[in-house]
Amino acid sequence: MQINALQIPFILPGTHTLPASHTALLYKSNKQDIDSLTGALKKQYLQDVKTKDIFAQDSDIQPVYASLSKLEALGMINQQYLKEQNEVGLQQIHLVLNPIIRG
Repeated sequence: MQINALQIPFILPGTHTLPASHTALLYKSNKQDIDSLTGALKKQYLQDVKTKDIFAQDSDIQPVYASLSKLEALGMINQQYLKEQNEVGLQQIHLVLNPIIRG
């Protein structure tokens, strides 16, 4: 699963910033990609999950939950970068998500 291998980009805010409208567009694009991946994972893998599968460490479902956790963390970082107007960080998230979204 490619999502588990994602490296979450931690970029400190810099002095170079784009207009707020551009950073908002980057944020929105990233958020849509994260939401799309999250929805697809839930739809594809978690429709018929049994309670015992959730807690079994050797379950095939565990990588899905790890991927969902990674996407949730990426979403929080995306929000933080918007708040900071960290355009470089938002671009890095986009670059990380792009290969997965494009397949």
